[in-house]
Amino acid sequence: MTSAHPPLPTLSEDIRRTLWLALPMIAAQLLQMSAGVVDSLIAGRIGSVELGAVGLGSSLIFVVLLCVIGLSNGLSPVLAKLLGESKSQELGAVFRQGTWLAAISCFIGFLLIFVLIANLELINIDQELIAPTKAYMNAAIWSLLPAMGFMVGRNFFEATENTQPVLFATVIGLIVNIFFSYSLGLGKFGMPAIGVAGIGWATTLSNACIALSFLYLLTRPNNHSYRLFVQWDWPRWSEIKKLLKISIPIAISLLFEVGLFASVTVQMGIFGRIESAANVIALQAASMAFMLPLGLSFILVARVGNALGRQDPAGIKQRLQSGFIIATVMGISTAVALILLRYQIIAFYTDEAEVVRLASIFLILAAIFQISDTSQVTFSGVLRGLQDTTVPMLTNGFSYWVIGFGGGCLLAYPLGMGAVGLWVGLILGLTACSIFLGLRLRYTLKRLHLQ
Repeated sequence: MTSAHPPLPTLSEDIRRTLWLALPMIAAQLLQMSAGVVDSLIAGRIGSVELGAVGLGSSLIFVVLLCVIGLSNGLSPVLAKLLGESKSQELGAVFRQGTWLAAISCFIGFLLIFVLIANLELINIDQELIAPTKAYMNAAIWSLLPAMGFMVGRNFFEATENTQPVLFATVIGLIVNIFFSYSLGLGKFGMPAIGVAGIGWATTLSNACIALSFLYLLTRPNNHSYRLFVQWDWPRWSEIKKLLKISIPIAISLLFEVGLFASVTVQMGIFGRIESAANVIALQAASMAFMLPLGLSFILVARVGNALGRQDPAGIKQRLQSGFIIATVMGISTAVALILLRYQIIAFYTDEAEVVRLASIFLILAAIFQISDTSQVTFSGVLRGLQDTTVPMLTNGFSYWVIGFGGGCLLAYPLGMGAVGLWVGLILGLTACSIFLGLRLRYTLKRLHLQ
């Protein structure tokens, strides 16, 4: 890589630039998670069974949705690299092929969720949870259709480092979700009370509004130079294969990680109502904390990818340093917050004594894995920006399923730790993943002559 580039900003200036770009993405991620929290709060007002059902159903859909999103996440680093190479005139063609890829992956996800709904009894969850979980999933499944527009639009705005539109669309989606989840879930404002099904329909309507907002923003004059909609392109499989080479490992990596958390959620349903409800509370709080480094990682993908396109090794190294400093502060802050505010967090959901007791233990364990969870997603973002996704996929699979899942099951069942053992397994898996990805990033930086 060459080094003939303009002088770099200072590290503090680069940190401010990274934060300026990341804050809208972080806010958007938090708002998206807030929609899930709202759904759980409303489900909790209906009953603890409904709370567990929404948690289980949303987790199963989320696993599939993240795989679908993962198949489109190769678009962002590819577009960012094109911008770094001053090939913005090629963005439109790649964008349109990315849209076809998103459509195909959404259709596959749609079929997978239908199969899950039809075979929910085979998971061996608590019988009380089956009917309401199906009711929720039968409504929320339609959210995958607008997810296509959502994921393509977000990847474009990430790559072009124009993150405010993502926040704008997410705010609209949250408002729609709150209104319809409250109205249809509890029967307010003259609407029928259809319970968890109403909460599922609110998710679908929310995603539809986000997709329409993105479509409007993508057609604004400031994006005309990218020629996104100048012509109709049929799928070109040679171009789609290039995107898939990057995005398939990303999708599988996401499946490994989210699948681990979903497997814990499913096993909590097998343990019983108390464990399932406590897990929903703690997992949503931990997920809210995770949105901070996740939003940051999206920007690191774009910024590192752009520097890679410019063949700027010093820029890559500085952006890594900025991201890691910000991520470390985030990890420490969220860990402290989860410990100090755990009872206040639980009080938003329930006052049932057994649920409170178990959820407080889970939140302490969630605080312990904040540093490793924050660092692994930061390393992952930088590696994706460098278009290094295959080896990270393999390390994720080993970390989450051999160490995390295997260790958690060993602790939960033969060693008798029960539900708590599964959460200790999460700590083991995330810590191993962070270490392995850090080693992989070090190797990749050396290969690019950055160390």
